Amino acid sequence: MLKSKSNSHSRNDSFNLCWILILLLMVGFVSFMGSLLGALFAREIYNAGWGGSPETATKSSGQVSPGPDEMLVDPKTPVVSDSTQEQLSIVKTTSSSDAPSSSSSSLVFDLDKRVRNYWESITKAICVQRNYSSCRSADRSTWTDAEKSVLSAFELSGLGYWSTFKLATYDKSGRKKSVGGDHWVIELRDNAQKIRVPGRVFDDGDGTYTVAVHIHLPGKYGVWAWLWYSNCLGYQEPSEDVESIFKHHSEFFGGFKKPDHCYIGQRLRVPANGQFDVSDTAHKSGCLKLKCSPSAVAYAPDIKASKTFHTWRSETYHSYKNHSYMSWPCCKPRLPVRKAKDKVPQRLLFLGDSTVFHSWDILVQATRRPCKVTWPVPPQPTLNAEHLFPDACPAVKTFAEMDPDLDPILKRCTKGMPWTTVPVGADTPGSARNSKFPLYVDMKNFQYNDTYARIHDPPVQLPLPINYTVVYLEHGTIRSILGLSDSLMSTTSTDVVVLTMGPHYSRLMQFEAWKTFVNELAVLLTSIKAKTGALMVWRTSFLVKENALRSYETHGDKGYVDTAHFNTDARRLLFESYAEYAMEKIGVHVWDVYGLSAVGGYRPADMFHAGGPSTWAQNTDMMDLFGCKA
Repeated sequence: MLKSKSNSHSRNDSFNLCWILILLLMVGFVSFMGSLLGALFAREIYNAGWGGSPETATKSSGQVSPGPDEMLVDPKTPVVSDSTQEQLSIVKTTSSSDAPSSSSSSLVFDLDKRVRNYWESITKAICVQRNYSSCRSADRSTWTDAEKSVLSAFELSGLGYWSTFKLATYDKSGRKKSVGGDHWVIELRDNAQKIRVPGRVFDDGDGTYTVAVHIHLPGKYGVWAWLWYSNCLGYQEPSEDVESIFKHHSEFFGGFKKPDHCYIGQRLRVPANGQFDVSDTAHKSGCLKLKCSPSAVAYAPDIKASKTFHTWRSETYHSYKNHSYMSWPCCKPRLPVRKAKDKVPQRLLFLGDSTVFHSWDILVQATRRPCKVTWPVPPQPTLNAEHLFPDACPAVKTFAEMDPDLDPILKRCTKGMPWTTVPVGADTPGSARNSKFPLYVDMKNFQYNDTYARIHDPPVQLPLPINYTVVYLEHGTIRSILGLSDSLMSTTSTDVVVLTMGPHYSRLMQFEAWKTFVNELAVLLTSIKAKTGALMVWRTSFLVKENALRSYETHGDKGYVDTAHFNTDARRLLFESYAEYAMEKIGVHVWDVYGLSAVGGYRPADMFHAGGPSTWAQNTDMMDLFGCKA
């Protein structure tokens, strides 16, 4: 009996083993067929080629086809990858959280780190050689072809976070590039909502580029992309540091002509149905969920007093909608509260070049409103006041009617009194004579001037200790550290100093000379902070909007101006990256205005100066973040 039972068990075990083997074979067959179908489907996606020509993503004449990491999205479907779909499903289940879940946190892009390390990756790895050479006889066959380049799927981290997508580049023969050195300008647009979102483009050094965007609103976003330079030619440097040898601009630049320049200006055209579809169910950052009023005294938390460094990036709380800026005040922490023994900030000191001058100029114009004030001299036309009224007495009754967003912000500086009671001055007689209205401010012997309050109709006595003044510290061209010291050493603990060094430096300096200058500036600012206690904020320069000039056929040499030969946006990025790197080291705050300038309007045939409305938006931002507190 025992032997018979044992044989029966053996037969049953063999039978079960056979079934297990059959099931394993079936599972393997299904898995193999799934992989085969997936590969065929992926090939169809490659052949669709979103953003490039039909030949871009297929094998022909020795062309290298995209690899798995560059999978493109069929333009017939929403631009969402499998990984993004999974992430969105996670977002839906964690939408009540104020931050992405641990499952999706790895997708959050560290933009600050990429910006501050960008100079090092460019100069030490990607574009080590940046010596000037004319493009008259350059080999353009190796340049990137924008029309053949392609975009990847969108990795959405959520609304109010940095999200990314990839750009893979190809040359004119359709070969995939394996080296970097291009300069791209990219933005997202939702035309139905009239929203523009600027993109931050980072060179990965292998022919691909990471594009970071900060989206607040759901919508269907198309991609607008322009290739301005290829093969590191946008980073070319002057053969010598012009200012160090005291050469006149015309003497140095006189030999340059338009054929010497390497600007491309080619557009990557994305099909109208190829767009990023951002759902209204996407995860939102905590500050977007709050309801804050710009008129409130304290609508957003201040930066913690213990935090010595903060960066404001304008696109993280602005959307370009209906041709005006729509702010997200809850996402804008302001400067830390001053110590109890300190007064409110006495002065806002704005040091910089003509882009700063234009901002200050508009503040001067703003102090002329309303027209109930009797002024000794009528207003004079100014460069950046095209959006203001040309008449001495505009048909508006109050500043609140003129700008209901800026008015409550400015009244925080005057405890409810009209902005027309605030003096606006300059530290040089030349600037102060601009429109006959500003004050000339002697920084070394500063005395509060209440002229504006006294001549206001009716006369107004400001409630002390407001004594608030806005002063433009002129910095029209390259100045020595000693010259900057004279202006900045007169600051006090109640001052907020916003300073910027603009295109004059990238026009004339080699990058190594810029590093030396910024390092010396860092030493000076550290000394000033210790001595005077003033709060320092570094403002980045505007986008160098090269298409506004270099493609303008009726300006200069058909869109070419020799003195702007080295004023490329690629060099601006390089210079600003090192400046941010150095400012973080010494605890000087950074105010990044790229987002404001990238989607705003510029003056006609001008690649440096934002138009009136954009400059006005910058002033609103500046006064809101750094102006005095009630």
